[in-house]
Amino acid sequence: MIVSHMARAGALLATALLFSASASADDPPSTMPPAYAVTDWSSLRMTLERQRCIGSCPYYRVEIGGDGTVSYEGLDCVAMKGKQTGHVDDAEVKKLFQMFVSADFWSLQDQYRGGEPDAPGYFVSLSFDGKSKRVLEYLRLSAGMPKIVQDIEDEIDRATAISKWLWGTRDCSGRTIQDH
Repeated sequence: MIVSHMARAGALLATALLFSASASADDPPSTMPPAYAVTDWSSLRMTLERQRCIGSCPYYRVEIGGDGTVSYEGLDCVAMKGKQTGHVDDAEVKKLFQMFVSADFWSLQDQYRGGEPDAPGYFVSLSFDGKSKRVLEYLRLSAGMPKIVQDIEDEIDRATAISKWLWGTRDCSGRTIQDH
């Protein structure tokens, strides 16, 4: 699995170099592989959904649009249930999108599953220009998932400052908790 992912990463780098070498002298340099060239940035959506577990795992969905719009929906075990909005700057959008490119997201498996029955499932997705892909991650790296997918999930949480919506003073069972 590691060798296969490394081979894909090498092929992606070669494609990027070839793509940038084919540009004319008047064009600004580009390292974006053709499969990830975005025509309409307003169509870009990068989404993370963390599902519930048997315990008190936060259950929410957060999406970052190409214009930096953040759409959050708290479903269960979160301080803020319902819909909230926010914004991230353009540099964050580009940084996160570049992580999807570095992962060669289109080539990932549709799901990575392990065997723990109470662990939450995470969905991460990318869509733009009419193309989309959604990857289910269940038990993170133990299911053979490349680490960069976990990094993408964590970066979506970090970029959106998700903790402001997740953590309050009580958990799902109503017990008082410490600030996270």
